Amino acid sequence: MGENDKEVKVPVVMRHDDSRLQVIGSLDAETLYQPMGEREEREPRSLLSTAGRGYYVLGLIAPNHEPSAHVLADIQAAADKIGALPNKIILLFADAQAASRFTPLTGLPLNVCFGTDVNGRTAAQLQESLKLTSPLQKPVIVIADSFGRVVYVSEGYVIGTADRLLQLLPSLK
Repeated sequence: MGENDKEVKVPVVMRHDDSRLQVIGSLDAETLYQPMGEREEREPRSLLSTAGRGYYVLGLIAPNHEPSAHVLADIQAAADKIGALPNKIILLFADAQAASRFTPLTGLPLNVCFGTDVNGRTAAQLQESLKLTSPLQKPVIVIADSFGRVVYVSEGYVIGTADRLLQLLPSLK
């Protein structure tokens, strides 16, 4: 090497797009929940059997509870736009007792369905995978896919949940 030939170390910086959703946790799409609705006698179903392939929204909500009621009102207000999305929105209560205290709303989009979290498995998985607070600050809203990848989470009182879902869901392929 000549006197001008020096070894120079240059750090390599990988570009990172913060505007794109990334996998932040996992949720077994085969986890069972108990559907609510017209036929209460239904057998438990998997999240996957309701949501189908692709992305879906899962919410853990509490009955007649202000932050949960706010999310439901938000979805109700955007019912036309949210109802036009191909994604299912599965909203789960902690158990049958909690579900029995829920006052049903009219005007929710048809892609919204309700149920109960069988033995708290869904909540436990999300709490562990996403390192959420204990006890969970409801509502907990996640976007996940049929392969078990969670790409979005909000916990507790958040303004504009419906707008955020309308922004994110169409961008996911």
